[in-house]
Amino acid sequence: MSMSHLSLSLSQSSEMFRQEMIKLCARIQPFYVLFMFEQDEQPYDYVKLFETYQSMGTILKLEKEKIFHTSEVFIVKESAYLENQALFFQLRVRARERLIEKLAKSVIFYVVSQQQHLNLTLLQDQHLLDDSLTITKNVLKKWTFIGEEKTWDAFTTWYSDTLTMAILEDIVVVEGLNSLKKLPDKALNALFFAHMNDVANDETFIDKISLVVDDYIKEWQEQVILLLKKDLEVYIEVEKSVTQTMQNARDFSQLATVPHYMYVMNNTLYQVIREVLYQLNSSQTVYSFQKGKTKGTLFLKEGQIIDATMAVLAVDVLDILCGFFLHQSENMQNIVEIRLTDILMMRDIKQKLGGEGRRGGYEAKQKQQVLAVLALLKNIHVEIEQMVSYHTNQPTPLKLKGPLLVFEQEYCYKLGPIFTPYLSGSQRQLALLPFRAFHYHVYRFRHEKQLCRYLSWRWRTQASQAKYWQANKVSTLLKAIGETLNQRSPSRTRERFEKALDQLTTDGVIAGWHYVNWDEAVAVGKGWGNYWLNAAVIIEPPQAVLETYHSLEKKRVPMTTTKKENEEFAKQLANFRKSQHLTLSQAGEMLHVSAAYMSQLERNIVRPSLKLRKRLERWLLS
Repeated sequence: MSMSHLSLSLSQSSEMFRQEMIKLCARIQPFYVLFMFEQDEQPYDYVKLFETYQSMGTILKLEKEKIFHTSEVFIVKESAYLENQALFFQLRVRARERLIEKLAKSVIFYVVSQQQHLNLTLLQDQHLLDDSLTITKNVLKKWTFIGEEKTWDAFTTWYSDTLTMAILEDIVVVEGLNSLKKLPDKALNALFFAHMNDVANDETFIDKISLVVDDYIKEWQEQVILLLKKDLEVYIEVEKSVTQTMQNARDFSQLATVPHYMYVMNNTLYQVIREVLYQLNSSQTVYSFQKGKTKGTLFLKEGQIIDATMAVLAVDVLDILCGFFLHQSENMQNIVEIRLTDILMMRDIKQKLGGEGRRGGYEAKQKQQVLAVLALLKNIHVEIEQMVSYHTNQPTPLKLKGPLLVFEQEYCYKLGPIFTPYLSGSQRQLALLPFRAFHYHVYRFRHEKQLCRYLSWRWRTQASQAKYWQANKVSTLLKAIGETLNQRSPSRTRERFEKALDQLTTDGVIAGWHYVNWDEAVAVGKGWGNYWLNAAVIIEPPQAVLETYHSLEKKRVPMTTTKKENEEFAKQLANFRKSQHLTLSQAGEMLHVSAAYMSQLERNIVRPSLKLRKRLERWLLS
């Protein structure tokens, strides 16, 4: 046989094999592979990551962990996915965000590699690179195909097909192609998913798949760079200039010891005033309020013109003024100065671009909007009839009234006397508020803004007992954001509510969320909206909040167990859950804890309370 005939024969044989494999792939039931990533706690070493990028040419490995290093890998059939779609979609969003972050790093490193004279300086500027990473992710999502859902649908389909083919090829090596072809669908799928579970955490197999995925994402990178073109070459330097200007104008990083957060007052009076401000309108000048045992009235000056946007912006500005005052003042009588640009920068308002991509300053309309809000806040007076002590939990009748803020000059102010009881002594309580609360658009992301503040308040009041995973009723959360159920179309209310929680998860404001004891089947029946209002939601705080508030937890009765016993107990939990074929979410729901907390228990990161420990011990014996 000639070489040409042999080549043709091999080519035909290879094509026949490929076609047979495609037929086998078509017989596999649809599935999802979901990753629950460990949360990064340490800052990135950009110099080392840049060296990895240059030496290995990789995008997927641009992190300090092993590729796809996770606390759990879930193999979920499509039928099971649809039953818990909201929860599983969150895991997909988290994995998606992780991938976008890797892509963003690769884009930054591409820009840095084009500017050799600057790369060392840039890579050693942790603050700048962290900011650039956030900016780059936003650029990718807003300006390119990376932000389009169809991009991720296509990727999911491609990844599923690629993974299916790779696993079947492994099985063919052991079982033989003809043997697989003879198997009925049920037996073939059983063999396929058993092998998939075996290789889910096999580093050799994962590395093989990672190389293929890496090539796919590199094509994305090339397309992104081509799309952004010269904008890509200047935006990091532009943002560097903005960052330096911001730091010169005011060192915002010092507003809190926790990056990307600032401190504001955390008391019932301050929270209820924020809630009232959201309700302001031009037709009303007197607003009575009562929250718990705090009661009073807020008064506006006659003739104020207020729209919905201005009301939301008023809360932003009040929090910014409060944060600056707490940071700079030593006592209630201190006068603090704030600049108009400080407020605009805190709200992440971008300056307009001048020639050659240079920042040309803020627009007159942007400044006027803030000035109007400052004028509104200057003319708000509050009367308190009753307030409560956090320590005695008893209402204290008193008559206290005065302005919300006291302005000595146009931009020189102090907090009003109504807050005096909360700014010193045992009543003083501060809470972390994420900068994201200021960055969200006042109209399109109003729900997200209000949830930021409500959760900030809730988490701080729960800190002493560490009851962060306490469930919230949907109706309570809707009330907190000023929303009511659309009786004609409750699905609209639910979709917007869940979209807000997903957005907060994506932006790192919350670590995650899920329903507790919610039956999705009920959502198709008549009147299901009222049932949904009574459903419970667990919203998990981010690591930054947990770590910051950890020292505030009241000392509990010491556990008598040793370190070795705790480690053994954690292993028992993990082994028992896996033996029952339960996911972290399923086990957590049975035990009334979140999936994240269940994961921490199994890794011996947290120690359960005596009450929870007893519940866990009963579960192990069940």
